[in-house]
Amino acid sequence: MSYNYISEKFPDRYVLDVPSDATAMALQRGGWKFDYETLDEEGIRKSIASDGRPMFCSMFFPNFKDQNYSIWELGPSDGYNTAGLEFHGASNVVAIEGNVGAFLRCLLLKNYFNLRSKFLLGDFLKYLDTESRGPELIYASGVLYHLTDPVSFLRRCSELSPDLFLWTFVYDHELMLNHGYEKHMFAFDQEQVVEVAGRQIRYHKRYYDPIMIEGEKFAGGFESFANWITLDDLMYVLDSLGYRVLQTVEDGYSGIPAMNIFATRR
Repeated sequence: MSYNYISEKFPDRYVLDVPSDATAMALQRGGWKFDYETLDEEGIRKSIASDGRPMFCSMFFPNFKDQNYSIWELGPSDGYNTAGLEFHGASNVVAIEGNVGAFLRCLLLKNYFNLRSKFLLGDFLKYLDTESRGPELIYASGVLYHLTDPVSFLRRCSELSPDLFLWTFVYDHELMLNHGYEKHMFAFDQEQVVEVAGRQIRYHKRYYDPIMIEGEKFAGGFESFANWITLDDLMYVLDSLGYRVLQTVEDGYSGIPAMNIFATRR
């Protein structure tokens, strides 16, 4: 009798290596944004620590480290900011991810570091719509520019949470017009306008690169396009919703303007 019969017949169902964290992380080989499958624990911790966004939140929101200070992290990607939030003192985090591969990587990282955070799989917009009571902080890093209706999202955030963190790309017409790749992605003749508190907020439609969507590391929205807004319009919307900006930190990324925004309604 061959005791390896089952594993030989179904090779994808079993891992016969010595059990280890590295073996588990390798299940998502090629999908990790920062190639965590190639790093040891010290390397992964250094990668997480190199991202200052969770640290800044712990500095700018006074109640951040309180046990009852609840955080909803929207679109955690591989969970690296989730881990960073915990490493900087957060104790009550719910992270919502719609990408199946990214969700699995979040669970792998949760297991790797024994994180307390709860990960949910699904559309965070539907979660926001169905919850009647929100958290103390909505942490939305890298999601605003993946939405088709960013103003409605911000409005819902203001109804649910007194504190808000955004990391987002913002639209700059001259830059996008002269940026070879981005010029190709924007549909300059398909702009939309929404009115907010007497001001017309312009939506600038940007389509996803089909080749990029096919990549294992793609992290984007659920539609074929998203609508970007300018920094001026974004700040106006936040002000109209009652948010007071505590701090902004510029963060240029691949030549595209980006901004960290720490805001509160308290």
